[in-house]
Amino acid sequence: MELRLWHGAQSLAWSSVSGMELSLWHGAQSVAWSSVSGMELSQWHGAQSVAWSSVSGMELSLWHGAQSVAWSSVCGMELSLWHGAQSVAWSSVCCMELSLCGIGLSLCGIWLSLWHGAQFVAWSSVCCTELSLCGIGLSLLHGAQSVAWSSVCCMELSL
Repeated sequence: MELRLWHGAQSLAWSSVSGMELSLWHGAQSVAWSSVSGMELSQWHGAQSVAWSSVSGMELSLWHGAQSVAWSSVCGMELSLWHGAQSVAWSSVCCMELSLCGIGLSLCGIWLSLWHGAQFVAWSSVCCTELSLCGIGLSLLHGAQSVAWSSVCCMELSL
């Protein structure tokens, strides 16, 4: 899928850095992220986005705005694989938490266009901070088991 589906007008700036390793997002967590995602990190990028779309089992348009109703049902199905019986209660909270995280990522996308190039390391840190804040919110709802998982959840579902 075109990256414009992720960030709208910010797609050109975003595309220029999409090839960077996801280790810039998660540092040491990137190895664990690769295992949890069940796919190569390269599937996040470029021509392999079609494969990613198949893995996610939904169109990227379901991640945004007015389509949150459809997204909510998809969220419940996907997260049932992670949390089993907890998914019923979790699914209702999921969209609120991930929506907040998504706002942070959108702001990061705007900053990226302004601080492109050498400032990317600093920008990446800001994004990681946003993801961590989202992760903290999720961990408060689900306890210790979600500490590592929640940051992965934010990355996967917000992107």
